[in-house]
Amino acid sequence: MQSEGLLAELDARRVRTRARASAGWLPLLLTGLALLGAFPAYAGWWDGPPSECACALRASDPSLRDRLTANIGSLAGSRPLALYWLAVVPAVYLLSVLWFASAARRSGFRQRWGLYTVIGLGTLLVLLLTLLPPLDGWVPHSSRPLLTPLLALAFGLLALGRVEHERVLLTAGAAVSALAVVVAALSHYVSGLSDSFFGNVGQALLAPSVEVATMGLVLVVAALLLRSAQGRLARSPVMTLSPELP
Repeated sequence: MQSEGLLAELDARRVRTRARASAGWLPLLLTGLALLGAFPAYAGWWDGPPSECACALRASDPSLRDRLTANIGSLAGSRPLALYWLAVVPAVYLLSVLWFASAARRSGFRQRWGLYTVIGLGTLLVLLLTLLPPLDGWVPHSSRPLLTPLLALAFGLLALGRVEHERVLLTAGAAVSALAVVVAALSHYVSGLSDSFFGNVGQALLAPSVEVATMGLVLVVAALLLRSAQGRLARSPVMTLSPELP
C-alpha cells in the first residue's frame, strides 16, 4: 500500500515538473497568430497575380537570384503570400527560441527547442531550394502547390510535441499539415468546385482565407487553454507521504 502511494506521488511530481518545464504553448500561440495574420494575403487584399512557376527558364541562366525571384510566387500561391511567409516563419522561430531561453532562466529547466527549430527552419530551407536548380526541375508542376511554408510551421509543432510529449502540440501540427493540403486543394485542384455544388455561401465558407483564419483562431484558443492547464498543474500541491513507522 505504501509503495503504491509512493509511486502515485512520484507520478504527480513528474507531471508537475513537466508542466513547469513546458513552454510549448507560446510557439503554438505564435503559429495561430501567424495564420490569422495571413488572412489578408489569402483573401487577395494585397493584390498580386496568381503565381506561375518559372521552371521553363533555361538551365543555363547565370543568375540564381533571378530564378528565385521568378519562382518565389509559386511557393505559396502568390508573391505577396510567399513574401509574408518568408518573413513570418523565421520570426515565429526566432521569438520561440527567445521565449525558450527566457523560460529556461526563469524555471531552471533546460528547454529542448533544438529539434523544433532545426525541423521547422530546415523545412523552409528545403522549400526554398526547390525553387532553384536542379531541384526546381525535379518537382512536378502539379505537386508544387503542396510545397507551402505552412509545412514549416506544421513540422515544427510536430517535433516540439514529440519532445515535450504534449498531445495538443502533436494534434496542432497534424492539423496544420492537413490545412496545407486543404488550402492547396481549394486554391489549385478543386477551385470552383465549392461554387458549383454549394453556391456563393459554400464558396465563402470554403475559401482558403477562411480556412486559414479559422485554424489560426483554433490554435490561439488551444494555446491559451494549454497555458492555463499547465499553469494549474505546475501550481498544484503534491502531498508528501511520510514513511510508516514499524
